[in-house]
Amino acid sequence: NPAALGAMHMYHTSRGEHLRALDFATSAVLCSPYNPNFWIHQARSLATLGRVQELETMRSKALRLMPEQRVLLEEAYGSLLEQARREKPSAPAVNDRRPP
Repeated sequence: NPAALGAMHMYHTSRGEHLRALDFATSAVLCSPYNPNFWIHQARSLATLGRVQELETMRSKALRLMPEQRVLLEEAYGSLLEQARREKPSAPAVNDRRPP
């Protein structure tokens, strides 16, 4: 259920568990690739993690897949790219670390 995945993304984001949030956002995109909100959730997680190259790649994919959403996507990705460039890629938070 993509909506449940989106909700889990928001839950983990609110707890500062950005890698887990990214996993849920990515799953939502895979389940519902034509929903721009899920792409924006994924982009928000990537920006918070400072993952600029991945964010740029996802932006290009989203724009190719949903050209009719160009204005929405450009606005969202533009501000998130600025945020990502300010963030320093960091180690995951303690609660984001996964067992080996």
